[in-house]
Amino acid sequence: MREYKTLVKCYQRKKSRQHLITLKGDHGFKGDDPVVVLPEEDFNDLVTLQDKARDHDHELLLKDEEISRLKLDLQGSRDEIESKARDLMEHESRVSVYEDNIKHLKEDLQALKDKNLQLEEILKASRDEIGEHRLRIRELEKLELEDYQGLYNKLRNKHDHLQERFNKSLEEVNGLQRIISDLSNRGFIDYITGRLPESYKQLSEPKKAT
Repeated sequence: MREYKTLVKCYQRKKSRQHLITLKGDHGFKGDDPVVVLPEEDFNDLVTLQDKARDHDHELLLKDEEISRLKLDLQGSRDEIESKARDLMEHESRVSVYEDNIKHLKEDLQALKDKNLQLEEILKASRDEIGEHRLRIRELEKLELEDYQGLYNKLRNKHDHLQERFNKSLEEVNGLQRIISDLSNRGFIDYITGRLPESYKQLSEPKKAT
């Protein structure tokens, strides 16, 4: 708001008074321009109101800026929460897959243990049968060779066949025990990643025909 200094002069004209207000300095007004004149006290009150309005506008601007920052922070928090929620869902999905893998591996391990137990029972029976045949062979070896040569050869062939079956069963039992040991000794990382020992992978591979 522009402010100009004025000079007021009072002239007595018969029964009335006439006041002349003169603008001092380079004011730039033209002859027909309206001019509002206020007492200094009223003018100061108006200036004070303008200052308060200016301060209020500045405060509103600061509030608007603060609200804008809060909106940005809120949006950032929402984005972060959504990202964390997606990550949590992915982790839960992975944990579910890991749990399924562990469950299947435990089932496979139990099946291998059951098979190993069956093979051990077969081995025990084979050992007993081989022992009986060895005893009979030793008894026959004491007899006359010319009288019992045919029976001896038959028993020897049966013994060799049983020995071969026993060796294969023993080899399979040893392999299963090694697989069971490898599966039981896996670390936590192996469980959650589904990593299997090489011995277990070789068991799952098709055997080549001999």
